[in-house]
Amino acid sequence: MYMEKVFSVLWRNYNQATIDTLTGKSAGQYDIRLGASKKLAKCFELVNKENYTANGGFDVNVDLEGYSFNGASVPKQTVGVRYMGINSARKDWYIRSQRPGTAYPMWVETTRMPKAVDEKSYIVLIRTMSDKYFGRVLLENEVSGLPQVLQDAIQETPDCGMYIPGVHVSNEAEKLYNELMTHTNLLMYGPPGTGKTTLMQEVVTLFNNGGVSNLMFDEDQISDYFSLGSDLVKSKTTWTTFHQSYSYEEFIIGMSTDSSSKKLIDIKPKPGKLLELCEYAREKNQRSLLVIDELNRANVSKVFGEFITIIEPDKRLDAYGNKRNSTVEIQLPYLGYGEKLDFTTSDGKYSVSNPFLMPAEVYTIASMNSVDKSIYPLDSALRRRFYRYNDYPEILSLETHYDIVRIVYASNPSTDVKDHDIKMLLVLIKDMMKHINEKVQIFLGKDYMLGYSYVWKLSEENNPEQLMDSFLYSLYNQILPQLEEIFRNREEQLMYLLGCEEGRAAPYTVTNPSDEEVDLGGVEIISTNTMTAIDAIRWMESLK
Repeated sequence: MYMEKVFSVLWRNYNQATIDTLTGKSAGQYDIRLGASKKLAKCFELVNKENYTANGGFDVNVDLEGYSFNGASVPKQTVGVRYMGINSARKDWYIRSQRPGTAYPMWVETTRMPKAVDEKSYIVLIRTMSDKYFGRVLLENEVSGLPQVLQDAIQETPDCGMYIPGVHVSNEAEKLYNELMTHTNLLMYGPPGTGKTTLMQEVVTLFNNGGVSNLMFDEDQISDYFSLGSDLVKSKTTWTTFHQSYSYEEFIIGMSTDSSSKKLIDIKPKPGKLLELCEYAREKNQRSLLVIDELNRANVSKVFGEFITIIEPDKRLDAYGNKRNSTVEIQLPYLGYGEKLDFTTSDGKYSVSNPFLMPAEVYTIASMNSVDKSIYPLDSALRRRFYRYNDYPEILSLETHYDIVRIVYASNPSTDVKDHDIKMLLVLIKDMMKHINEKVQIFLGKDYMLGYSYVWKLSEENNPEQLMDSFLYSLYNQILPQLEEIFRNREEQLMYLLGCEEGRAAPYTVTNPSDEEVDLGGVEIISTNTMTAIDAIRWMESLK
């Protein structure tokens, strides 16, 4: 038995068209239609695309793993899948060349394939979390034995459909979660507006769920191959934002008045956020996650104190709670040697021992803006203990989000915004962001690039007028103020970057002094220019 977590399950019933194709009864039918659901792209997203068409279509060749059945071994085989394209009439996906002699063997196996049309039995395509693909058959009498979540998904779209189990997050969040599980302490570093906080929220969702999926697939089985995993780990997450007055006493351990005491003033030790998470993770089958926003806005070395040493994975207890040769114990302040600190939270009653030993199952993910140069820098000791995950703007992510990959901008001479195509406008806005970041890198370095959160939601607009209104709002209220901040005292560079010249439509108007005014010390005047939608389109077209 070899179990893997499932990424996606795709099914197509043995309807008349599928049966006719697989049995060769329909002379002109060679393919099995999978439908036009946008979710289907997720199933094949990592497979190389080829044979692109003018409609945005392409082919993918999916390698289905081999299997053993009735004493025979069937080797790995390649199955072709075609997408008709975003600009095609049907926008369909289908499995190619599934005639009797070319079909995937499992789908035409005589002891598994229905003898006639059976719209409640299915061919199945499975992608696992390790990005392997498997082909199977699901018979009508086997559906009732599936995990309930999968039964419900098939009942919702009984002809053909796809189910992605568990938590639905971005590919980047999955990657980040895996890095966190590997390195324990993770620092997200990059310019503002790249979506660091959103990514951290997705990672928290994965952490609390125990990963992406708990639907399991047994690749050694031909039937009864799905089951639900039993992940018994309980997770606790705490968010905190560092600031200049944040202290060790809030984070690790401090002194606080005991409101329940009958004494006039009773001051006792009180655990901070990290210490509470440590004690939670010390319990069997429990783990905790600390999320720190704006890590370097506090004096981090002072806030962490001696915990800088023991947050390092090899300085902790092992996964079973035992000491190892590299484990380091520390003395907590406000507690005597051998003294314990008892406390109660909503999760239960806990007791901190002194000396203190760090449990293994405490994870930390923190964010830091690369433009924050004027506040506390991270010292080298702390940097070594965090795996740095650079989160810089990637133009491909914006192209993919806008669904404009490989689309080249074509100018429209119309002076009426209604006549402009939304996709073309999104391409133009993408090109503008690319231009700005290329120039920012030249003048200031990549730490000052603009994130795409400023224009991310523009793809939700339904018509060109709304799109341009939203873009102009983002331009004047978010993009330009950020550029003014990072190009402070560098007005000439900013004007060059934005293509601002006297007498030309641009976000700023430049008025040059006369020769006489220059002789008297006059300088050029820069003022904000409120552009119309058409002005903004022509301005973006002019950027090079």
